[in-house]
Amino acid sequence: MIVIIIKMSYRFGWLRERSRSPIRRPQNHSNNLPATFPTQKFHNDLPESKLFKEIRSTESKDSPFQAPCKQLLEMRNHQEVNLPAKQLCYEEWRIPTACPSPSQSTDTACHSPSQSLDCEDNLIWSGFLSRSKKYKVGVDANLLKGCFELPSSVYHLDIPFRSPFPVNKKPIALLRLESSNNTQDDLFKTYIEYFSNKHRAGYAPLGKQGIYIIPYGNFAKSLYPNIEQNQMLGFVVDASTMEDVE
Repeated sequence: MIVIIIKMSYRFGWLRERSRSPIRRPQNHSNNLPATFPTQKFHNDLPESKLFKEIRSTESKDSPFQAPCKQLLEMRNHQEVNLPAKQLCYEEWRIPTACPSPSQSTDTACHSPSQSLDCEDNLIWSGFLSRSKKYKVGVDANLLKGCFELPSSVYHLDIPFRSPFPVNKKPIALLRLESSNNTQDDLFKTYIEYFSNKHRAGYAPLGKQGIYIIPYGNFAKSLYPNIEQNQMLGFVVDASTMEDVE
């Protein structure tokens, strides 16, 4: 009799439903998720993040980027700090503090002896160099000393003149010139050989300024001891001092 009742209960589904354990299904919040990962908020009661510890440890009173990074530190207490803001602070921190941007520097800072710079990786220009509009070669120019900025419209620098080395001239800036890539190495070396054999520097006028192109040699070493045999120097001067060009 009991067996019959159990079978009847399963047949009509009553005991089957009662025997099932309730399943709690999670609510679907997929439609409520933000499009991007939410920015992390820093509060006073949370431990200081690794980013801010690194910034505090490297913070310098003389750093021109102390102010923006300090503002980022202050933002920690009352508002969100997202990833781009942290990356910006790191990018600014990588810039050599001794090398201000030429557009931000004053004339006094450019000519002051205390502003003597040594920034070998400060690439300020990439373009083409030519001699009397021939033998065009790809060149990169790095700022070594002083303040100088080529206009963005200048992508081709021609050398129409030759001149004795500017021994008695004071440069506005000193550039290191090298071939832009391996395919330009051989042609760039012909420039070094040409000016070395002539015992002359090239001269490229740039309006109120001019650039002496100085090949590798003793005079170049006296200006920049770390120069290599496959490099030349750009000696930037006031154009009014130009003389003895050929």
